[in-house]
Amino acid sequence: MDAQATILVVDDSPENLQVLSAVLKGQYKVKVALNGERALALAQAEPNPDLILLDVMMPGMDGFEVTRRIKNNPATILIPVILVTALDSRQERMQGIAAGADDFLNKPIDRLQLLTRLATVARLRRVSRELDDAETVLESLARSIEAKDATTGSHCDRLIEEAVHFGECLGLLPQGI
Repeated sequence: MDAQATILVVDDSPENLQVLSAVLKGQYKVKVALNGERALALAQAEPNPDLILLDVMMPGMDGFEVTRRIKNNPATILIPVILVTALDSRQERMQGIAAGADDFLNKPIDRLQLLTRLATVARLRRVSRELDDAETVLESLARSIEAKDATTGSHCDRLIEEAVHFGECLGLLPQGI
């Protein structure tokens, strides 16, 4: 991620937050949360974080539920979530995948592995943002062309509706967006 990227680190242990923050501070903007409720609030705050490192085992709302809520919210659905866990069973990993986690890191965290995974997820996030920018440009061009031809009559809006419906059918979007 670029130097401007923001990572939200969520863990109920102040010591773990301090260690992860120290590892990331030179390269990223770091925000921290001690619980799931605070994590959700920070994830929705503008601007959204570029990535969330999320502990699984927390009192109250665990990391699986936080991930589920992030991935079910249209405002935060595209934020990559990396679950950080001491759990290593297949069942817990499957539960994390079902919740929408993008990756996993085991505790204790290996610094090199952490930074490498962040770089990989950052590349994917950057490409996603570039695609969003390209989409905006293409939509502006299409609307300009549409405005010049009175016979098209909201053609772009109909295409958008059909594309959203297609995405829902493929399971790429929650129903009703």
